Amino acid sequence: MVKILRGVDTSTPSRPKGGVVLNLPPTQGGPREFDGNQIGYIADSISVRHNLPSHSEVAACQSRFPQFSQSYAEYDKMISLIDSDMESFRKLAATLIASGGR
Repeated sequence: MVKILRGVDTSTPSRPKGGVVLNLPPTQGGPREFDGNQIGYIADSISVRHNLPSHSEVAACQSRFPQFSQSYAEYDKMISLIDSDMESFRKLAATLIASGGR
């Protein structure tokens, strides 16, 4: 779902509902339209399912195990990228809701 949400064309919400079409694979029903609430539910589901540590938790591990400092730094970068994706998905949901997509 993350890859599919990354590929959403946000420049033109579908009319008139204020939704977007997610290009789901045929095994999941193929392309379908989703409104802002549904995109929000998807984003929440992704967050709950993949409970990642906070930046401060990674920093604590990095301090405790300095021999793995570089690995923890890379892990923290990955968490930042995921946080950025999640923020953009939630922003998409909010934009759709504001444009009438529930």
